[in-house]
Amino acid sequence: MEPFDSFPGGGRNPFGDSDKLNWTNSRHGVALQVRNTTSQSACAYCGLKLDDAYEHWLLVQVDHVVPVNVGKALEVPLSYLWDSMNLVLACSGCNGYGNRFGVTDSPTKPHMWTDETFVSFRDEVFRRRFDR
Repeated sequence: MEPFDSFPGGGRNPFGDSDKLNWTNSRHGVALQVRNTTSQSACAYCGLKLDDAYEHWLLVQVDHVVPVNVGKALEVPLSYLWDSMNLVLACSGCNGYGNRFGVTDSPTKPHMWTDETFVSFRDEVFRRRFDR
């Protein structure tokens, strides 16, 4: 199961919430907002339950599936990169390892970015990162 299945609308449409996310603290701000918005409670990559023990919650990080630097290089609109539909909960180990994704690893850039092309791109990036 991909983590986006639990998102409202299956994670197929932008939430338009990028200006409302509290990035000041991962565990108390944006991670709680992502968990509450998307119903995620486990690392998207390894499946570690992040809210079943205090020690696990200390590992929680929020991961941009399409990394911001990769998205900028491919001219993805920032509204897609910072939207909750591009965010998943991850443990610190998977987020640190998964951040090695670069432009050379990315799927082919579409001619125009729409909701549909971004979601397809995001899903392909997620599959590649998940397989690592």
